[in-house]
Order: sequence, then structure tokens, then C-alpha cells
Amino acid sequence: MNVYPWIEGEEAKVVAETNILLGKLVDGRIVDAGIDVHPTCTRVYVDRVHTEVVDVVTERPATLEGVRVALEGFKPLPQELEMPTCPERPILVLDEVDMPQPKLHSSKGFMVTLVGRLSEIPRVGNGFTYIVTSDNLEKGAGVGAVQNAEFMKAKGYL
Repeated sequence: MNVYPWIEGEEAKVVAETNILLGKLVDGRIVDAGIDVHPTCTRVYVDRVHTEVVDVVTERPATLEGVRVALEGFKPLPQELEMPTCPERPILVLDEVDMPQPKLHSSKGFMVTLVGRLSEIPRVGNGFTYIVTSDNLEKGAGVGAVQNAEFMKAKGYL
């Protein structure tokens, strides 16, 4: 197995997509979130499931327990609408020191994002780090299309 230390265009894509996804819709246009993102993207062959190491520095003081509660309590609109293909809790924070792992991801549920090794970053005020896995085949175009239809039905468009 090999680790590819650079994937052309991937790091710029992460910066752009993060700011679009976390941006706001104003007058029909997406306003960039303005988040300072510094990704390093590598490629390691696995059958499925993306893995990311995330370091976050919060603008306001936060505690490790507060970050955990925020992640575990995240309930986006699809969950509020109780869409059939969406899990009740989209983010699961794991306590096992050796989790999350791509090969074991599916053992924790369908359509979930797993967060593990949540900890403070020493000597960085309001700094936190964690590892995330998400199944790129579960949340692919097919399921996305189904969820779009579920959303349109729930909102009364169908």
C-alpha cells in the first residue's frame, strides 16, 4: 500500500466547499463563510469511507465537553423533518481510542459521520482536534437523489 501525499486540486476544493457549505444564502446567492481552512490532502487506498483529521480553533472560549455536546446535538433540517433515509443522529462521537476506522465504519450505523479521538490541542487556546469518517458510497448520488425527493415531499413540493 502507498500514501500519495498530494492530490491535484483537492486542497483548494476543500477550502472552497467548506466555505460554500457553511456559508449563507443571501438574496439567492451563497455568501462565503470566510472560514480559514488549511487542508492537507493525501490518498490512501481503502474500498470506501473518507477519513479526515480536523483541527479547530474556536472564536469564543469552549470546553472539550461543550464541543462534544455540540457535535452530538447537531440536528439539521432533514433530521427535524424525520426523513426516512436520515439517521436520527447524523454525528456519533465515539469514546474508543482506536476509532473511527474506515473498515469498521459501517458497524456504527447507516448514513452517519463518526467522530473519534476528540481532544484539546495543547498550548493552542480554544484548539480542538478529532478524526472523522464518513462513507462516500452511502452518501452518494443515489441516496442524495432519494433524500432530495424526501425533502421535497416533506416541504410540500411534491
